[in-house]
Amino acid sequence: MSRFNGAAMIITGAARGIGAATSRLAAAEGARLLLTDIIADELEALRASIVSAGGTARAMVVDASSEAGADAMVADCVAAYGRLDVAVNNAGIMQPEVATVSEASLEMWQRVMAVNLTGVFLCCRAELRQMVAQGGGVIVNMASIGGITGLNGAPAYAASKHGVVGLTRSIALDYARHGIRCNAICPSGTDTPMVEQAGRLVESYIGDRMKTNPGLDPNSLTPAKIQGLLGRNATPEEQAEGILWLASSQSSFVTGITLPVDGGWTAF
Repeated sequence: MSRFNGAAMIITGAARGIGAATSRLAAAEGARLLLTDIIADELEALRASIVSAGGTARAMVVDASSEAGADAMVADCVAAYGRLDVAVNNAGIMQPEVATVSEASLEMWQRVMAVNLTGVFLCCRAELRQMVAQGGGVIVNMASIGGITGLNGAPAYAASKHGVVGLTRSIALDYARHGIRCNAICPSGTDTPMVEQAGRLVESYIGDRMKTNPGLDPNSLTPAKIQGLLGRNATPEEQAEGILWLASSQSSFVTGITLPVDGGWTAF
């Protein structure tokens, strides 16, 4: 298939995990890519591998939570490719520590919000300005299963991803008249470095709590349904397929939705 033959596409948080898988699949289907991340060496390695396989890709080191960075990446894409057809706002971070609301620091809360919510807002704002000017486009925002459910010990992360869902729906309402579709994808556990880091944090958190309260049920500290009905994590490629379906003309009558790619998590 060539669902993106010649389409100009930005993918943020592209260097690893879901972002890298989405970039490879999009390039194989003909997209002209601008890949952004803060991890310069892995980003460049991804760009080089795509180009060596016959794809078209540029790489740009961008802090997705920066207003100047968001504006600059859109300007670079338009300068290189003449337009911006698809934007995948994938950059984000996990809550860096397991903490309930009463335990959480303001600094941690603000950092998660700055990247996961304000960063998506800034990217969307820059992308929408270009898409309105050119007469259309597609945006896919990275939310999370934590954007439609609660998450034990991760209130900042869950709140930020709920915010992405609300932002996505508002964009869909405001910009449909401009020929712009906007949707969000909500992954559950996926085999990525970020999820592996989160798993280690949770294990450490449970261990600490069990030391101070040996009678505590560890299942009370984590969702029992963490891997959904299928009993495993997703692969990054499975999440990428959902993203690219939302980004393609195959979903041309779909806007304002949150698509759970969650192995049945939300069926519980």
